[in-house]
Amino acid sequence: MYCQHCGARINEDDRFCGECGAPVQAAPPPPPQYPPPPQYPPPLQYPPPLQYPPPLQYPPPPPPRRRSSGAWVGILTIIALAVGAYLIWPTESPPATTGGPTRTLGTATFKTPAPEKVIRTKQWGYAPANQVVVQLAEGAARSDADKLAASLGAAVVGEFPFLDLYLVETKGATEADLISAVAAAARTEGVALAGANSLEFFKEPGVRCSMLGDSPAYAQGPGSYPYRMIGMEAAYNLIRASGVKLNGVHVGVVDSALDAQSTEIRGKVKIAGVDQQDSATAGLNHGTQVTHMVAADWGNSGIMGVAGGLSEHLTVTVRNAGVGKPLTPALPDPKDAAQVTVNGATYTFNTFAHVAKQIDSGATIINYSMGSSKPEPANQLKAQLWRQFLTRMATEHPDVLFVAAAGNEGGALDGQNYSLGGQPLPNVITVGAVTAEGKRTSFTNYAAKGGEVTLAAQGESVPTGVGADGKLVYNDGTSFAAPQVTGAAAVLRSINPKLSAAEIKRILVETAGTEVAVTGRITQVDPVLGGRVLRLDNAVLQVINDARQAQGLAPVDRATLEKLAAIDGSAEMTAPQEYTIKAVIPATGKSGVDVQIEMQGPGSIGGLSKKHLDGPGSVSWPFKFFNATDQATLKVTRLDTGACVRMPIIQPAAPPQPPQQQPPQQKPPATGGKNCAGVTLADIKANRSSIRVTLCAATCAPIGQPLPPDDQLLKCIRANGGQ
Repeated sequence: MYCQHCGARINEDDRFCGECGAPVQAAPPPPPQYPPPPQYPPPLQYPPPLQYPPPLQYPPPPPPRRRSSGAWVGILTIIALAVGAYLIWPTESPPATTGGPTRTLGTATFKTPAPEKVIRTKQWGYAPANQVVVQLAEGAARSDADKLAASLGAAVVGEFPFLDLYLVETKGATEADLISAVAAAARTEGVALAGANSLEFFKEPGVRCSMLGDSPAYAQGPGSYPYRMIGMEAAYNLIRASGVKLNGVHVGVVDSALDAQSTEIRGKVKIAGVDQQDSATAGLNHGTQVTHMVAADWGNSGIMGVAGGLSEHLTVTVRNAGVGKPLTPALPDPKDAAQVTVNGATYTFNTFAHVAKQIDSGATIINYSMGSSKPEPANQLKAQLWRQFLTRMATEHPDVLFVAAAGNEGGALDGQNYSLGGQPLPNVITVGAVTAEGKRTSFTNYAAKGGEVTLAAQGESVPTGVGADGKLVYNDGTSFAAPQVTGAAAVLRSINPKLSAAEIKRILVETAGTEVAVTGRITQVDPVLGGRVLRLDNAVLQVINDARQAQGLAPVDRATLEKLAAIDGSAEMTAPQEYTIKAVIPATGKSGVDVQIEMQGPGSIGGLSKKHLDGPGSVSWPFKFFNATDQATLKVTRLDTGACVRMPIIQPAAPPQPPQQQPPQQKPPATGGKNCAGVTLADIKANRSSIRVTLCAATCAPIGQPLPPDDQLLKCIRANGGQ
């Protein structure tokens, strides 16, 4: 090669030119030539979503109402929210900001009823005994409302001019008082409608339980994407709804040792090392994290394995392949930080011994998240031995499936330059890595001519365990994409234990997705990663229907199963501190369904906790809090599929107490004048507005203010010339 600065000849490993001293700039490598993906049958064409009829066409609204001036007795109910202020609270509609004409409905004011005034009535339900809603005839003014209020011995405490609507507050305290006030208002000329200011109750919709949404590891953020991408939760919903019988399945993990202290391996899933050397106090090492991805028990508080939902039907054994003496210096893979924690070394010959040990122990699905240091011609012997081994296994043991990580060197796999990964054989699935957006990661190996990357799963920011500090650990690498596919294969084998390795591979390929949209963007999967991403839900549905067909049963559609796996609910406030808890079941099996309610928090549930439905419908329970500040969560579960809905209930906060109105300061009685000449105490108390006593009243008892006590008033009258 030659110096690009002076043209002198230089060696490939020179850093500077010997003639001119210029730094040597390596020529950029040619862009990688991606071969076409392996030719698989096209993905299954699933039916399009249900086509719903167009919305009903409602007739146009009627022309503006023309009200007569005569009285028309009606009952009007408006919203009186159980939260708000006791004081008169003005609200204005904000001006439009879309560039159109500014519109306003006028200033609306209201006074929230005092809780102690709210009573239960036969006619209006809960309503304040001292408030009446009145709509005046068109063209009426606020002064007409004030006159009406005065005739009732009341006051206007709210208005909505857009509807000629007024809120009148009386001195009523009972239902009889309210009925009388409404009737009197309705009889008044110029009143169009009159009624109680009845209470509008809150309805809290329930939230469906979610195995991912209820888990801190998967509820939100990057950790929520991997399992949403592969449709894991939907897959288990379909399994439960179908009622399919699950069978035992045995997965073998060939990796580093299993940490025997991991809390994720405790529970109904049976997880252990093959031998004593395979289990140790290893910490959150590579093999332990891979095992978590396959089988972490769902009953623990950390992460969830893809096959962990199989519970007692799943057995996982781990074989420690890193028993050789560590190399010095170590050879960590800088693109896969988890590899650094493997304390040991393994070799080509040793690896076959470890795999054989797993198969002899009963494992029929092998996860192999290991590989050569990088794709290169030096690995030809390894690749050739693996191909011979796999070909013979496909013939003599067709039930054994191998799932391999594609590797993290960003290189091309041609079937001859790596170890297990990249082999285009019917009993091998090679798994590449995509980001949460579905793009090919920068590190994943990919398929070249003669090689194969079968499909992909997320291999970036994947939750793999809980660290010593109690926080979730996230990791990158095809090492953690592969066990997602291993777990998926275990689920299919559990549904149908007769599936061969080749059949499982075919189903996973045919039902895989060709695009990813979990973050809101639609991304086509890169063809060099097989052009596909794992979709466990689609695969499960196909295996369920294949099993039904073998039994002479008709296939079941996805929508039907989803309804069987669903339950909805709501909590409707029916009175202060009282609610109706309702559960809605969209579909049931032939024998119906039992539904059970549970409570967390203070309160009491009326009736039996378990109820039965013979078919689709709803059930309900009365619920009551003990105190106005109590909070609780109600959970209703359908016992056939385990689907549940939660209803957290937070009672409406009591409105803030109004500031105490201070009585007006009484002016000290004026003295020495003659304003009260000829006026007596009885005159003032009889009629303060009389012309004869006007001056005296203005001095001693101003109109609009309460009368002073008799002794004070009499003293003032006499001091100003009265009697």
